[in-house]
Amino acid sequence: QASIFSRFFRMFSFIFPFVNVIKLIIASVTSLVCLAFSCVALGGSAVALIVSTPLFIMFSPILVPATIATTLLASGLMAGTTLGLTGIGLIMGLVRTAGGVSLLQSPLRKIIVNRIKARLGGGGGGSRLARLKKILGLLNKLRGMGAGGAAAPAAEPAPAAEAAPAAEAAPAAAPAAAPAAAP
Repeated sequence: QASIFSRFFRMFSFIFPFVNVIKLIIASVTSLVCLAFSCVALGGSAVALIVSTPLFIMFSPILVPATIATTLLASGLMAGTTLGLTGIGLIMGLVRTAGGVSLLQSPLRKIIVNRIKARLGGGGGGSRLARLKKILGLLNKLRGMGAGGAAAPAAEPAPAAEAAPAAEAAPAAAPAAAPAAAP
C-alpha cells in the first residue's frame, strides 16, 4: 500500500520543476537586492566615516554625538558586509544547484547528518526502554560525582570500640543541656 504522501507526490510531481524555477528566480533577485543594499550601505558608511573623522578631531568636545555617529557608521558597515555575504552565499548556492548538486545530494549534508546521529547515539534506533536505561545510567553516573567531578569517597565505618563511649556520653549530656523552667 502506498502512503498518502507518496500518492500526493506522484500526483503533483509535474509541479516540482516549476517550484525549482521559482526558487531560482527568488534566490537570484534576492541576491541582487542584497548585493545592491550592501554596496549602498558600505559606500555610504565609508564616505560618512571619511568625512566625519576630521570633524570629530576638530570638534572633540562633542564626544557623545561623535560616539553615536561612530556607532551608527560601524553598524552600517556591518549591515553592508552582512548583506554582501548573504548575496554572495545565495549566488554560490545558485551556482551549486545549476551544477547539479542539490542540498539533498550534498556531501556536506551527509557529514552533518552523521554528526547529529553520532551525538544522539545512533540516530533514534532502539526501544524506549533502552533509551530510558541509558538516561538513568547517565544520571546515576552524574549523581556519584563529587564537587570536583571526581568520584565521591566511600564512607568508612567507625570502629565499635570508639562508638560505645560516645553513645554512653550523649544521654548524660542531654539532660544537663535542657534549660530549667522559671517559676
